[in-house]
Amino acid sequence: RRITEKQALRPGTFATTAQDAINVHTGREAIARYALENKISANKRFSIAPKEGTKLKRGEVQPAYGEPGGGVEVLFVDGTCDFSVKLPPDILPE
Repeated sequence: RRITEKQALRPGTFATTAQDAINVHTGREAIARYALENKISANKRFSIAPKEGTKLKRGEVQPAYGEPGGGVEVLFVDGTCDFSVKLPPDILPE
């Protein structure tokens, strides 16, 4: 629901950086590091290649929902351009 039919991110979508993603090997690790509210395993990892100049905000994930946080989060304020999301996603183990 956050990826359009033309493989773009919708405005207000959160992600992480490639550098921070290497710290996450399972869906459960993603839930903890990114303090996700939904406890169903986050099992899909999408590669995103936004155009230079894409408006974003970057910060550190704070503890929330009983999770420690600590990861890097990126907010795509206006979303991304068409075909910036690589499909299909990589599947993470639980």
